Amino acid sequence: MKTKTNLLLFLFLVTVSLLHAETITIDMIVYSLDENNHTAQVVNAQRGLGLRGRESAITDANIRSSITYRGTSYRVTSVRDGAFEDCRSLTTASIPSSVQIIEEAAFRRCYALTSVTISAKEIANNAFGGCINLQSITLNEGVVKIGDGALEGKYTSITIPNSVIKIGKRAFASTQLQSVKFGRGIKRIERSAFANTALREVVIPQNVTSIGESAFYGCKKLTKVIIHNRVKEIEDAAFSDCTNLQTFDLASDNSDFTVVDGVLFNKDQTVLIQYPSGKKNASYTIPNSVKRIAAFAFENVPSLHSVQISNSVMEIGNGNFCECQNLETIRIGNNVKKIGSLVCHRCTSLANFAIPNSVEDIGDRAFQYCGELTEIVLPGSVQFVGNDAFSDCRFLSIKVPTHTEFHRHAFNRIKELTFYDTTNPIEERKKAEAEQKRRQYEAEQKRQRDIQAKKEQEEREKRLKEEAEARKKRAEQERKERERQTAYNKWHKLYLDSINAGYVRGQECVDLGLSVVWATCNIGAKKPQKKGKEMYASEIKKNMNVQKGWRLPSTSEFQELFAKCTVEPVGGFLHYKYIKLVSKINGNSIIIPNAFGVVSDGVCIRLWASGGNSFIWKQRECGQQGGLPIYKHAYESEGHAGSNAWGYLRCVIDK
Repeated sequence: MKTKTNLLLFLFLVTVSLLHAETITIDMIVYSLDENNHTAQVVNAQRGLGLRGRESAITDANIRSSITYRGTSYRVTSVRDGAFEDCRSLTTASIPSSVQIIEEAAFRRCYALTSVTISAKEIANNAFGGCINLQSITLNEGVVKIGDGALEGKYTSITIPNSVIKIGKRAFASTQLQSVKFGRGIKRIERSAFANTALREVVIPQNVTSIGESAFYGCKKLTKVIIHNRVKEIEDAAFSDCTNLQTFDLASDNSDFTVVDGVLFNKDQTVLIQYPSGKKNASYTIPNSVKRIAAFAFENVPSLHSVQISNSVMEIGNGNFCECQNLETIRIGNNVKKIGSLVCHRCTSLANFAIPNSVEDIGDRAFQYCGELTEIVLPGSVQFVGNDAFSDCRFLSIKVPTHTEFHRHAFNRIKELTFYDTTNPIEERKKAEAEQKRRQYEAEQKRQRDIQAKKEQEEREKRLKEEAEARKKRAEQERKERERQTAYNKWHKLYLDSINAGYVRGQECVDLGLSVVWATCNIGAKKPQKKGKEMYASEIKKNMNVQKGWRLPSTSEFQELFAKCTVEPVGGFLHYKYIKLVSKINGNSIIIPNAFGVVSDGVCIRLWASGGNSFIWKQRECGQQGGLPIYKHAYESEGHAGSNAWGYLRCVIDK
């Protein structure tokens, strides 16, 4: 309700605006001025009874392109809807190129109008509707669009300028038009654009690619149609009921259509598009390639007496044989499922027509007014009969299956209607299809079960195989582990025996019961009391791993050594010659010689650790007794020494 109220308010405001807009009348034409845009519109002709009244004395509508009013120029841009409607005295009109649009019904029912010149960009729907005496129309360059039903009249020729790109539905329909010259801008001829005119020859121009439904329907004087190679689409009934047309002239290189014996087909001849109404043959057999007959393809063919429809056709389209008043016999194939609406409407001579068992549907008014039909039996396949399908067949006796549905007016005004029982093949087919689907479903279910069982069997076999392989792999791993353990035990026994014997991998050793086994001598020494090989700090890295598994001890292993051994310094009067480390665990011992002699800080030993640190055992003076110094000894890790520092190597081996 709110939307409707807003719409009414809008229309009221527009009306008030027009009523109060500045207007000026020139030569009995009323212009409305738009002061903001400096434009003008033709809104009315001067009338005796006021706005939009029925009386106007105007005879010549010579619309101006511009108006000067109070020193301002206004460009005339439109003729408003109904501006000259019912101007009964108007005989001529001229519309300048400044006008962009002639709105709907602008000149409707101007019965005296005989001549008009138009340069407007758009001619709206029904702009000259009802101008039945219009004898001359001049369309100038600049016209772009011609609306639906725009140009009625008695004119016999028309030239459509190149600027026109659209011709509306019924634009020139029912006029006395005998010739038309198309411009280059038209791409499509719309539905019924030239229907029921007096055209004698039609040359479809090169630029046109589509011809709409019923575009030239009922052009009874038409004798020649030339279709160029660019036409891609011809819709139903485009040339139906053209009773003087006997054939089509088709460009040989057209890739979408073909003409056989005057009949228009699509390229592969699966669709019969148009049988010329003026063709003189008394009989015609539709080719076996045809699957569909386009609507109204045979409408009003006076000479046709019999038609044979091949088994390839599955549907007889709407109005196919409508108004063929001399048609006596139609034989249709056994694959037709549908008979469309108006198929044989007013075929007043049709006496022989049998409906095959394939037909399921009969459309509205399909056989209405077929007065010569006397007997028809609808087969059990027929499921529905449309409105007035057999009405007004006054001598017709028809039998209808009891299961067939039909419109209540399907059999009006016929001689006799009876019903009979018969099987319904559609229902039988549905049952058969349902049974087939059931069997297919069961077969598919069984197939799926078999697939699933096979899949489960394959998975079971795969699983068993994998389990067997896993067991085999575990057994092999266990065998290898036993062999490895046996070899290790053998090696370990030999290793322990070698440790107990005091000699491992080319080096004498002592097991102190610690985490590693210590070498008896420094590297390069043949006796424990000897210094061994002197090494600078810069050479430590390449001597980390000494040989055959022996390596330098870490700082923590040095700390373990001194923590779990008793240190017994052995030596002379001023300094110790070596220290003896006796294991607190098993009593075994090693000797580390003094490599430095007498020095100020009392250093006794310095050994390199694996991290590049030096491990040092020192003796320090802590007092005197009886005139002699008293020494205290301790060990410590110095951290990394300078590159010029030197020391000795003692190696260990992991247990």
